[in-house]
Amino acid sequence: IFFRLEIAKKLITASIVLLTFRHGVEIMAWGVVASSVGCAIVNSYYSGVHLDYPIGRQLRDMLGQSLPAFPAALAVQLLRVTVSASPLQMLALCVLAFGVVWALAAALWPPTRATVLRVREFAWKTPVAASAQA
Repeated sequence: IFFRLEIAKKLITASIVLLTFRHGVEIMAWGVVASSVGCAIVNSYYSGVHLDYPIGRQLRDMLGQSLPAFPAALAVQLLRVTVSASPLQMLALCVLAFGVVWALAAALWPPTRATVLRVREFAWKTPVAASAQA
């Protein structure tokens, strides 16, 4: 199954590269985004089938971590447009803006904490973790 999954993902990526390489770097970058989405759909489908983890639940779990990224990206974009600073200063400002937004989201939005706890529980239930505890 993993071999077929990898072949499907490589076919998606190769077809997008073949379709976009003539149109420049920016179009290729958007092609990479489309390829990532396509590969995520393929992975999610097989996770839903074999692990009883449907795509809707996967999206809900990812939303708790992804939602804070949107205001952080907006803050970084506003900083980039409004502040004229050296690249190192911009990096520090971006990290600070991202950290503040992420901390606020983690403190104010309970699903973020619930997702982290669920991942932590899953990590303790894996066979590798169980054998390490013994």
